[in-house]
Amino acid sequence: MEEIFPRYNVRLIACNDNYDSLNPRSDADEILIPFRNLINEQYARDASGKIRAILSDKRGKGQFVGAFDPYGYKRCVDDRHQLVIDEHPAGVVRDIFRRKTIGMSQQKIAENLNEIGEPSPAEYKKRYTNYKANFQTKPRALWSAVAVGRILSNPVYMGVLLQGKQTTPNYKVKKRINREEGDWDVVYDAHEPIISKRDFGIVNSLLRQDTRTAPNKGTVYPLSGIVFCADCGNNMVRTKSGAKHYYICASSRAKNKTCTSHCVQEERLSNAVMESVARQIAFAFDIQRNLHYVKSLSSQQRAIVKLSTQLDDREEEIKSNERYKRSLYEDYKNSLISKEDCILFGRDYKERIKELRLAAARLREEIELLLCDDSNSSADEWLSHFMHYRCTKSLTRQMTTNLIERIEVFTGKRISINFRYQDKMDSARLLKT
Repeated sequence: MEEIFPRYNVRLIACNDNYDSLNPRSDADEILIPFRNLINEQYARDASGKIRAILSDKRGKGQFVGAFDPYGYKRCVDDRHQLVIDEHPAGVVRDIFRRKTIGMSQQKIAENLNEIGEPSPAEYKKRYTNYKANFQTKPRALWSAVAVGRILSNPVYMGVLLQGKQTTPNYKVKKRINREEGDWDVVYDAHEPIISKRDFGIVNSLLRQDTRTAPNKGTVYPLSGIVFCADCGNNMVRTKSGAKHYYICASSRAKNKTCTSHCVQEERLSNAVMESVARQIAFAFDIQRNLHYVKSLSSQQRAIVKLSTQLDDREEEIKSNERYKRSLYEDYKNSLISKEDCILFGRDYKERIKELRLAAARLREEIELLLCDDSNSSADEWLSHFMHYRCTKSLTRQMTTNLIERIEVFTGKRISINFRYQDKMDSARLLKT
């Protein structure tokens, strides 16, 4: 007010304070104006601190405080801080994840979405919100490999709300800075997921792999990115020699050749993997049948024990009431009760015994139904992933990404396959033994 504005010939008018820099300042203004500015700045500082605290508390509770909803979600009508699934874009998200698991690249997925005219997240945002893109050069924002990659790596789709990644130094500086990852506000199961945690983990493991689609191909090869050298741990790359294809250690192709080729023919490797997968599926089917029997048996046993306990109680009550009914005549003979009371109490005991016998009969019927019931409970989720491919006759990209974590090739062409849910498979084998 005293240096910058006069230097650049800027006139300042503050209506609420009745101040105009064009008018001469009095001695009182020299004291009041700086003091008033100090009070105003303190108010702005306090308001900023309270707003930051409120937003931090909401983020910690799993409430969404962003300006725009994530693609695939919308705000709940009853609670504007709660995200709910927006069905149409959520279906697009599921389709993107499905295409990635079958081996399509981000660029190919984006091209397919553009071909069918699916609005990109930016277009969808512009269509349903007041969002405006400042740097858009084309009349319509298209899908890109970057946009697809953002969706594939965003944990919001498995129910994780991640907020507070950026902040400003203070209320005066508007430039946003990135916060340390440990300072982010992360809340799990904050909303209904679109993608399961398992599928999200599989896709993101694929994103970390160096896999590329072959020339003139829409998807990658079934074993791309999951075959490794057992000695050096480096990727095995697919190469062609004559009419056949092989997988060799990438280190053997480097200038210093830090490892041997560990060469294995692709057809032989695919057949070995398919044979191993078939054995795992057969074992899963066997375990599924056993687990169905055990689970069904245990649930039936628990129900039968409960009903049997209730039946014993009813039968004990029947015996007690019959004993009390017989003692009425003795009490009447000994003049302890009158004839009318004897008849009245006898009628009550008779009705009670009838009700108890009907209840006992119903309990016996329920026990008989449980003993005759041969229905099975559902299989464990991890078994269902193997059972899904029980009719598949050839190796596919979706099969390998869903069932296999890593394939290692040793010297002498020995192959080791690390399946997903290996620990559960091993536990099932021990239980079966």
